[in-house]
Amino acid sequence: MANTVSVLSYANTFGDWVVNSNLLTNEINAIGYGNWHKPTGTLYLDNSTLALYVGTGGIQAYGNTQFLGTANATSINSNLSVGGQLYLSNTNNTIYSSGTISTTSLQVGSILITGPLTANQIASVAAANISGSIVSSQIQSVAAANITGLITSSQIQSVANTQITGSISAASASLANSLAGGSTYALPYQSSVGTTAYLSSGTANSVLITSGVSAPPAWSNVLNLSSLTLSTPLSVSSGGTGVSTLTTSYGVLAAGTTATGAIQNIGTGTSGQILTSNGPGVLPSFAAPSSMTLLGTITPTAVNSISLGSLTLTSYKSLYIVVNNIGYSGVIQAIFISSSNVQSGGGFYPNSTSPVYGTLWLDLGTGVVGGNVFASSIAGGGNSNVGGLTNVTTSTTTIYFRVGATNNFLAAGTITIYGVK
Repeated sequence: MANTVSVLSYANTFGDWVVNSNLLTNEINAIGYGNWHKPTGTLYLDNSTLALYVGTGGIQAYGNTQFLGTANATSINSNLSVGGQLYLSNTNNTIYSSGTISTTSLQVGSILITGPLTANQIASVAAANISGSIVSSQIQSVAAANITGLITSSQIQSVANTQITGSISAASASLANSLAGGSTYALPYQSSVGTTAYLSSGTANSVLITSGVSAPPAWSNVLNLSSLTLSTPLSVSSGGTGVSTLTTSYGVLAAGTTATGAIQNIGTGTSGQILTSNGPGVLPSFAAPSSMTLLGTITPTAVNSISLGSLTLTSYKSLYIVVNNIGYSGVIQAIFISSSNVQSGGGFYPNSTSPVYGTLWLDLGTGVVGGNVFASSIAGGGNSNVGGLTNVTTSTTTIYFRVGATNNFLAAGTITIYGVK
């Protein structure tokens, strides 16, 4: 019997084909060696023992290749090579491989690999257990992984909560979320080649210092610097001087014009000089120390006035006058001190005709006289009135001591005068 099967595009006719509703229901012992075209319908292999075996030519599909059964699997004895992206879209994305995985881009939830993983780009790998090495031009994210091999990548963006027994080689690593070990706020450092240790956080305000090439870094509260170069002088308010250099060697330092102003430098002066205040708002300066020079002693013998002449006072600032046992006859009168023999000006006024004692200072710049003179015959000394303004200056050549009445006389004792520079 000769029949033509409408569902097969085949030129020959076989006597052992049986047609039932245009479906092929009997075993085919042989089909020709040409191409088999099936433009419509589905090819089913329903029996659990059936399998589709393909030689070295491979399976080519222009759409998706789907394995829908609960026991479906793809068994690959050699390498898996994907030119594009490999997607595992179900919720439990998992790849198990005992060989090598090589792909352009990898994005997977869970991966177990005993061999190496090679990909141009690894977008995301989570819950990975990789015994081999990872080689990728870019690794975007690896999380909660256990990797015992070497990770090599030009760029690693994120590795979080991952235990790496091997080493990482990367041209740049933009983010490392976590490092194993160490206490809170501890600093990692290399204790030896390939070994990371941690330095505890230290105490507040400590600074990190090196302990040399053979010891780990340490925290210290003391900073020892052999030299320090600053671009600008450290201000006084920050503990500096406010100046880069001091203008005078061996000069004395003084505070600035304000509480935080730059430190000022005072010249050294000459040998034997002392530092003398020049008043508020002015730097002190070195000057010769004040000294007293005996100018002379006057001994009155019943005279109305006594004097000390031939004086040159231009180099002195003041006069120191010692009154010793000066007495006079007559009523109590003032004793005036003047550059001329007159009864006026400042001086001292004894409160008794008994001899008086004391010391006086006379400022040659202002003419003011002051001091303390007392009478020896009065219990407790009996202070006399002392003071006033004299006309004695640095240009005075003769100093007069005159009683206030012409009928009174200076009778005893001495008056000694010193010049004070």
